Amino acid sequence: LNPGNLCYMNAALAAVLSMPTFGADLLAARLPPGSVSSELQGLCRKFVLSRRRPGAHGGPLDPRRLKRLTDARARSFTGDEQQDAHEFLCFLLTALQEDCVSQELRRQGGARGPERRQVQLQAT
Repeated sequence: LNPGNLCYMNAALAAVLSMPTFGADLLAARLPPGSVSSELQGLCRKFVLSRRRPGAHGGPLDPRRLKRLTDARARSFTGDEQQDAHEFLCFLLTALQEDCVSQELRRQGGARGPERRQVQLQAT
């Protein structure tokens, strides 16, 4: 689904969702509800389901909620202007990293200051 000028989002989503190990790690991650990252996780879940059972997820992937969450977090993507897929991909990966680190910090008891930089996420 491509409402408006969202080709840049579709290109970035196609790139990340086509990597099986990235998708598996994303699906296993604990992410804050209502975040850009959790919406990406939901799109990944639908994508994986559609690959296993075509038509089972209820139609094409709809990036509109991801667009609204992106607009709220990064004003540079606000509106219906055409954007750069690489810049959006960098935004997505940065948001995912920040959300994963914040969730890990919460799990560890809220490390602050210098300890925050010491958080290391384990690769699967």
